[in-house]
Amino acid sequence: MANSRKCSIGINLESECHLTTYTSLLGIEPFEDIIEYEREILMWRTGLSIINIKPTTCLHHKHVYLKRYTTKLTRCCNPFNTHNKTIKGSLREINLDTAKYLCSKGKFVVPGEKLCTQCRHKLASEESEENELEMKLPEDNMEKDLILESTRSLLNSTLCELEVSSLKVHLPKTSNKPSLGKRKIKQVEEAVIKKLATALDITESDLVAPKNEVLKEIQTKAGDLDFLVECVKEKLKVSNRRQQLQILTLTPKSWPIRKAAKEFSVSKHKIQNAKFLRDQKGIIAYPDVVERHRIGKDFIELVKLFYCDDEYSRQMPGKKDCVSVGGKKYMSKKLILCNLKELYVAYKTK
Repeated sequence: MANSRKCSIGINLESECHLTTYTSLLGIEPFEDIIEYEREILMWRTGLSIINIKPTTCLHHKHVYLKRYTTKLTRCCNPFNTHNKTIKGSLREINLDTAKYLCSKGKFVVPGEKLCTQCRHKLASEESEENELEMKLPEDNMEKDLILESTRSLLNSTLCELEVSSLKVHLPKTSNKPSLGKRKIKQVEEAVIKKLATALDITESDLVAPKNEVLKEIQTKAGDLDFLVECVKEKLKVSNRRQQLQILTLTPKSWPIRKAAKEFSVSKHKIQNAKFLRDQKGIIAYPDVVERHRIGKDFIELVKLFYCDDEYSRQMPGKKDCVSVGGKKYMSKKLILCNLKELYVAYKTK
């Protein structure tokens, strides 16, 4: 009857229980009766660690996952993706502590899987870097605290002279620090305006620009910029390449290349050329004309006469040995009497 029951491993992995392939013993053993280290290894290798029941194992599965598991693994599990080829030499087993460390770094491995020499070196370097970082953190925190304390002390002395409340020793949570900073900036601004007004013997309103006027000026400038951008877009549509480069030198410096290319519907390469032109010659600069070497008509006619000379070529006699040279005009094909190298040498000597 006991042999007909399936253990938790067999149910979870849909594997047959009570086989006598590796052990002649039969029966089911609860995980509670297994020593802690082997129990944890079994749960890692079988995936039972997330099942909230009292797991059991048959003696067959216990032998397979404790004794025979590592012998079937003959290649590196490659947790760091350091190599593309399968490596089967110089392998070492991963113990439970190493598996836990790698899983904490997002590399899921199972105790018993194996690492090659390259992966072991990678693991050792990561562990050493982490240990150095842990040793360095307390020193960095102490240095940071000293800098913060000195900065706050200097700032508090300035705030005291402006008759503004100083910063507290214990600052609020990170989420409240920006709002605290904004309040302090506003208080300092008001205090400075008050001090300046007293020193210059004027009213405070003379030093404060009306908010409505500032906002209106910003909106006007933004509208002017939008208008200029639209004008540039329209001009680009009816301009040739050199004119486009000249116009694109007006692109705002703060705009990234990708944004400018998308806004003006041109290539990123063209924006880069326009920025380079602006850096070299300034805005509205016209790009230099690239001089190209062109073959003259006299030279072309001279080459044609040479290659058609009866000394180097003969007219083919067939009626169909002709080619069209435009429209309904035909010209007989020529048969070259020597190879091209000899023909070229004769042309150069002539």
